[in-house]
Amino acid sequence: MKFQKNIIAVCGMAGAFTLSAAAEEAQQTKRLDEVVVTATRTPQSITAVPGSVSVITRQEIETQTALTATRDLGEILSKLVPGLAQGSQSMDSYGQTLRGRTASILIDGVPQSVNPTNFRDFMRIDPSAVERIEIVRGATAIYGEGATGGIINIITRKPAKGATQYTTNIGANLSTTRVGDSLGGNIAQYASGKRDNFDYTVNAAMSHTGGLFDANGDRTMPGADDIGSFADANTINLLGKAGWDIGKQRVVLSANHYRFKQDSRYTPDPASGPAKASYLSGLQLPDQPRLQNTTVNLDYSHPDVAGSRVHGQLYLTNQESLKPPFDGRPTTGLRAEELGSNKLGGRLEIDTPLSIQAQTRVLWGLDYSGEKHGRSNNYFDGTAYDSSGGRIYVPVSSRTVLGPLNQRNLGLFAQLKWAPAERWLLRGGARHEQIRADVESFINRKGNAIVGGNLSYSATVFNVGTVFQLNDTAELFANYSQGFSAPNLNATLSNAAAGTAVKSLRPEPQKVDNYELGVRGEWERVKSSLSAFYNTSELGTKIDPPTGLSTRLPQRIYGVEATADAKPLQQLRAGGTISWIEGKDDGNKDGHFDSMSGFSIPPLKLTAYLDHETLPRLGWHNRLQVLYSGDRNKAYDKGVDTYPVNSYSVVDLLSTIKAGSGTVRVGIENLFNNQYSTPYFQVWDGGNSGRAAARGRVLSIGYTLSY
Repeated sequence: MKFQKNIIAVCGMAGAFTLSAAAEEAQQTKRLDEVVVTATRTPQSITAVPGSVSVITRQEIETQTALTATRDLGEILSKLVPGLAQGSQSMDSYGQTLRGRTASILIDGVPQSVNPTNFRDFMRIDPSAVERIEIVRGATAIYGEGATGGIINIITRKPAKGATQYTTNIGANLSTTRVGDSLGGNIAQYASGKRDNFDYTVNAAMSHTGGLFDANGDRTMPGADDIGSFADANTINLLGKAGWDIGKQRVVLSANHYRFKQDSRYTPDPASGPAKASYLSGLQLPDQPRLQNTTVNLDYSHPDVAGSRVHGQLYLTNQESLKPPFDGRPTTGLRAEELGSNKLGGRLEIDTPLSIQAQTRVLWGLDYSGEKHGRSNNYFDGTAYDSSGGRIYVPVSSRTVLGPLNQRNLGLFAQLKWAPAERWLLRGGARHEQIRADVESFINRKGNAIVGGNLSYSATVFNVGTVFQLNDTAELFANYSQGFSAPNLNATLSNAAAGTAVKSLRPEPQKVDNYELGVRGEWERVKSSLSAFYNTSELGTKIDPPTGLSTRLPQRIYGVEATADAKPLQQLRAGGTISWIEGKDDGNKDGHFDSMSGFSIPPLKLTAYLDHETLPRLGWHNRLQVLYSGDRNKAYDKGVDTYPVNSYSVVDLLSTIKAGSGTVRVGIENLFNNQYSTPYFQVWDGGNSGRAAARGRVLSIGYTLSY
């Protein structure tokens, strides 16, 4: 696999890195679909990236969406991406770490995560509006703060070429253990085309999720204690993109709006006990959980400004969410947390050649964002709640419990690419970030008065990596990179004592050092990769979900990841992934490290699949896939976790067949109706509401028509 000259043509942008004329010609016929932008902020082949990158295609997204009742991107990715923890089947993404740490979520390069976080990072866009997803596994600061575990860049649908093209997608799903109360469905309409120098893309999607049930036919909706469930909810997603080619220049204006709203009559029984959560009918809640996310993005690129490629973005994001009620008595009350965030930002990156052959280049530029974040609590009458058995919520008051908080980030960066020899590539660079947070005086959720003020942080991080081609089909890579994240002010200020002044806190940003060594290759019928990593932080962040308390302590995380895809026969494909991660922290800061909690470190994860073109003439295609989640008892044995994590496996089946001009698909999630709980809910039993069970068998039927 050699680096490729025509990346420029594939991406419509200049500035790709090349090794030699011979390498360029060989690469022209291989892996053109694996050009990535996320890992380097410039169009590059995966073979030129000194690190682990996963690319999830549109076809893979469609396949996994047909196998889940909730259209949750976090759950979809956990079945495909090594290093990404198993999904919890809830709205909360806290336990879904990437290499044991937090991932930064982007849409078309625009950061979606807020600080302080609301743990709803994957609930930003419907899968039908996604073209591909690029995942950088491992700490990085290439896009700024927040990516201590890596980056997940969600890239929206691209425009079609020529005349307008349409795709209509409809589907329905139900639980085979409780048919009547579980019916859900979705519809999505895609339209795109190009005329002269103008192109456009429109995607509209609506979905309804019915009741969710476990393998025994019992209702399951992990919505207790501030987490949130997808059950009994409606979503709407609208995506619009318009692009103009003005000579060599390109301008794209896009907007994406996602809205989630629950409407359920059921609530977790506060008397369930730790064994398994049960649910009560008759919920009376004045305003049920909701989430709304809007992203507007103006993108500009020019391949040649005085010999440099120039790319810029201006973006605006708005997020609003209302979480489920939480019984925090006696300290924080019976409450539901409401969050709002507005972010305005921009990026400028310039890719400049430093040699005539363009084998040495420097990418330099700046990023800026300004965010206003606020949180309030809606309080309910405890007497009415208790007398109704946890069914009735009578509002009594509402007040601000954080901020408003204004945060401004300014980052300056430079990245150098150099090819000292034909098969050898080096990359290295640095980023300096300035962060300022201004917080107004407020009364926190414990009723303590906090004196407002401002905080300033800064971080300078470095990276260096290399790729060496072993031969025409394989390469070895090594990488050292640093990532960082701003302190979780919500966790700190929400639990601060009365009279605490913001200026007195002075919490430091978390900085992570990531080391990685790997090899990857692609042969005629096999593609595979193997990598080992180690990351460490002296100020790691540990959050206790039931209390929200945050602890800073030294952490060490290490692991191994492997992928394999093969085509042994013309009509058969097979493959899978392996993820093994372990982590330790020094809770007493005495130099003795014990196992980290299962909230951060997932158990062993194995995935495997078989794809078979059963009857190609009829378009009959079948896919069988399995996810195995192993045991993890180390943290339990050390007294860190209350419960051990037990293994389970889930088998899914998808069958598609041509029907007229379209395709019929039949999917079965959890084919063998296995009864289990996800690792997140095995570690934490859900407090007084009990442990949420995972979904049992779900049958999905759909039809897709392109015209």
